[in-house]
Amino acid sequence: MKMKSIHIALFTTLLLCSCNIFSWTWSEDEDSIKYYDDMFTKYIQEGNGDSAQFYAEKIIEKDSSEFMGHYYRAKAVRMRYFDNKYIVLQELFKTSEPSSDSTFKGLELPFNSLRNTQLDSIYVGTQEINTSLAYVIDEGLCTDPDKLELLKIDYFIVSSIHGILSIKDLNNNGRLIDDFDYMNKLKLYNLNGTFTIEGMDSLLIALNNDPAAINAMIDKVGELFDDATEILESIVDTSVVSDKDVSSFVDDFSENINYYKIQDGIDNDGDGAIDEEILDGIDNDNDGLVDEDSKTISY
Repeated sequence: MKMKSIHIALFTTLLLCSCNIFSWTWSEDEDSIKYYDDMFTKYIQEGNGDSAQFYAEKIIEKDSSEFMGHYYRAKAVRMRYFDNKYIVLQELFKTSEPSSDSTFKGLELPFNSLRNTQLDSIYVGTQEINTSLAYVIDEGLCTDPDKLELLKIDYFIVSSIHGILSIKDLNNNGRLIDDFDYMNKLKLYNLNGTFTIEGMDSLLIALNNDPAAINAMIDKVGELFDDATEILESIVDTSVVSDKDVSSFVDDFSENINYYKIQDGIDNDGDGAIDEEILDGIDNDNDGLVDEDSKTISY
């Protein structure tokens, strides 16, 4: 009798610890947030971003005020488009000596050598993630201050990545793989914290000497970095961000990108002169920068 009792107790424990396969309520709950949450977790653990995103969006359909649905969607999108945002950052921020045929000073960012298809995947993913996280932050859906802090850090980092890549999106259509974008051969260099851009002259020629698209692209980059900076200023603990050198990067990049507006009648680089450079790939004013605050070649 004692042995029988032990067996019954063991069997009962196994039932309680099982994965609900003996629960008759499972099918009844298939339209519940709890069920969608469980399925999301299952597919995330399996590395299936598509299915995980499907169940995250089912949570949002069920209750759009449930912040975890939007957060889950962002997490699934990240899995679909790029595995780890910090690895992406490290790859984008690493620098190396420029190629021997380059006249540009400073260290070259790996952004220059990535294929448009690679950049496009990250660009589309970061836009989708930003949409989800911005909704949570703007609508005040997350009431837990610790979780909100982490969401803001994620938003800041992803916005920074998206801002960098947007200098390839000349027609502002959210993709980097059309013919218009393939004309864009811009390269980025870091000269002691000052960012320079190579290829403005050849790009302008490809655009029939009309700087409007380039200036519009620079305005968009500035807006994205303004959003990122605004979020950064609301983050109490910036240690995670600082460890990745993102904060200083955003400050420097968002300032330097405006140097490269073309023939806009403004002293973009703050040296007291307006549109003083000729857009020819040469440092005309000998300040260490090339083609900043410029006029067109035919000006």
